[in-house]
Amino acid sequence: MAKNSTIVHLEVGEPLKIAMQSLVDRGLFGTMSDVIRDGIRHVLLEYNVTPPGKPPGNAGVI
Repeated sequence: MAKNSTIVHLEVGEPLKIAMQSLVDRGLFGTMSDVIRDGIRHVLLEYNVTPPGKPPGNAGVI
């Protein structure tokens, strides 16, 4: 786990789980956790939300 990380438990429906697993199976992501992190990152960028302590507009650090 990365430094300053928090575990968040998440429940998803079976269709969403199957869709996420298909991305992993195709080699686009290493794990379903990677799919979820990438989705969260995209939402934060779309809404122009920058985590505390990170420079605004720097997608590489989110």
